[in-house]
Amino acid sequence: MGHARSELHRAVELLCGASFTVAMTGAGVSAGSGISTFRAEDGIWARFPVEEYGTAAAFRRDPEKVWRLFGSLDGELRDARPNPAHTALAALEKLGLLGGLVTQNIDGLHQAAGSREVVELHGTVATGHCPGCRRTYRREDVAPWPPAPRCSSCDAVLRPDIVLFDDIIPEQAFSRAAKLFRKADAVLAVGTGLEVAPASWLVMGAPAYGATVVVVDPHPSAKARAVATVVVAAAAEEALPALVEIARGINCPVTARAEEPHAGRGLKPVRGDLEEGSPR
Repeated sequence: MGHARSELHRAVELLCGASFTVAMTGAGVSAGSGISTFRAEDGIWARFPVEEYGTAAAFRRDPEKVWRLFGSLDGELRDARPNPAHTALAALEKLGLLGGLVTQNIDGLHQAAGSREVVELHGTVATGHCPGCRRTYRREDVAPWPPAPRCSSCDAVLRPDIVLFDDIIPEQAFSRAAKLFRKADAVLAVGTGLEVAPASWLVMGAPAYGATVVVVDPHPSAKARAVATVVVAAAAEEALPALVEIARGINCPVTARAEEPHAGRGLKPVRGDLEEGSPR
């Protein structure tokens, strides 16, 4: 990470000088745990076209078909463990350099690594529900696919508590995320191409309100580069532990968190936008 190392030093300087930093994480953070990303050439949407598998309408039309996608994901997620990127983000929080984390991921690995202030913008696979009678389920109480699991009360096909296209982002999650971004004067965007609305709006709107943006991604998108103050072109599982090491090495002072949100940054929950890309 020759060139990336110098950018990491710049990133640490920005984080040390910030009063409140929030992270936004995407699928690139969990790639190091063996979880497929969505838009890679061999990614999930290449195997399961989004219009057929990734929308709420598709689930209503043929839930057993969509469970081919859910089952494939569940097979990866059940065995996944936090990687060094997850543990580094938890370390930044413990050091006082990260005030909160908003993730587009559904795997729960940030919490497993020790992060405490986590907002799951696109839901979680840890729980599910019955679309018919609204009964709730825990993941461990549902037999692994196949076949598609069914409700023990009404026999409807169960659905994980994750956000698909055409779903509305849960209001409580989006409100918490927006509150964190309103407080932030620094944003750490990791493993996300900022192609997914409305999550991308939180990061892309940050510079207009005085926040600096640090992007960590091996292949930063044009959108990410456009808003970034610093770009670290490296994998999250390599870059973030190095960032923590640098911060500890320079005895980075822990600054007080911002007390009040920046004015004029209110955001309302909106429906996911298929044209902006996939969840995560």
